[in-house]
Amino acid sequence: MLFHGVHKISHPSSLDFISKQLASLDLPQILSYGVFVGEVIAPLMIVFGFFARLGGLLVFGNMIFAIVLAHRSQLFTVDWHRNCNYCLLSGLATYST
Repeated sequence: MLFHGVHKISHPSSLDFISKQLASLDLPQILSYGVFVGEVIAPLMIVFGFFARLGGLLVFGNMIFAIVLAHRSQLFTVDWHRNCNYCLLSGLATYST
């Protein structure tokens, strides 16, 4: 994650995709800057052990946003040749309880 965040810092135009996806969901485009928190600050918090649980929660939230923004059309589909997102999500929900 940290390397993705560093790439986004060095290439700010990569936020355009995220901004467009947020706009398609009628969410404010300013939320695209949250990727810096989820991909730079939170991993550093985990690596250095400074509020590591909060950092893990921020990474989790960042990944939920990434799944919803980039793969929402595939979220509940079963494609045995590529992936099984619904099976993955239901398995995670089963083991987390």
